[in-house]
Amino acid sequence: MNESDIFQKEIESLEQKLQEKKKEAAEKGMAFEEKPAFSEVLKDHIQEEAQSTSEFVAHDQTQQVQATAPNTQLTDQAQQALNHLLEESLTKGIAKAVADARKTGDAYIVDSLHDKLVDEYYEKLLQARKIDN
Repeated sequence: MNESDIFQKEIESLEQKLQEKKKEAAEKGMAFEEKPAFSEVLKDHIQEEAQSTSEFVAHDQTQQVQATAPNTQLTDQAQQALNHLLEESLTKGIAKAVADARKTGDAYIVDSLHDKLVDEYYEKLLQARKIDN
């Protein structure tokens, strides 16, 4: 599977999960805000992918992310690492990028990656919808 296929597969999966969440909210008569729901969908997607990726699971069992004092600003090195992880998510998949983020042992980078993934993939999802429509 090439990089484009990995990305497309994840976008399709995320779109389907988001639509399921939207339908579930409608059935319960609940308000639905797409971007916050997408954040939840992405978190669930990461967990599902982690369970199916032995590297991630093996790593997760041997090393927990160390809690660090919250940074209000990323260092240049951390920003570069975050940019690399974001690019990796687009080429090798979200689970691989999250696994590598956890290997840093820096909870702030893991959390920042999640935030960046939500923004980046939500934007890509919106772009994909415009193309499909």
